[in-house]
Amino acid sequence: MGYDAPEPQTFVARERIAQAQRKRWAKWRAERAVAQDQRFKGRFLDNIFVERLWRSLNSECVYLHARVTGSEAKAGVRKWIDFYVYKRPHSAFGGKPPAVIYWQRNEATQPDQQVHRVV
Repeated sequence: MGYDAPEPQTFVARERIAQAQRKRWAKWRAERAVAQDQRFKGRFLDNIFVERLWRSLNSECVYLHARVTGSEAKAGVRKWIDFYVYKRPHSAFGGKPPAVIYWQRNEATQPDQQVHRVV
């Protein structure tokens, strides 16, 4: 049950369909004078962080473990995210996990707040 690359004809056919759909969507928007949403244009940094997180999740969790059911996959991803946030060292934070940095900053800015300690 390995991965088989799609046949070239199939790929070309799918690409032509997608291209036609993009053209129909652009025509529909133009006919109704619907402008493209510009609120988030230029927010490339947000996308960089999310893409990096997804890349780490896929390479460290999803691709390494064969999950049979959706609940197994959900539990595995939840476990990895907990590890990523609370235990995995991050070079951007001097080898500390993000949760440690968050709680240190929180204590500095709001010392009277009750917080959960991270080990």
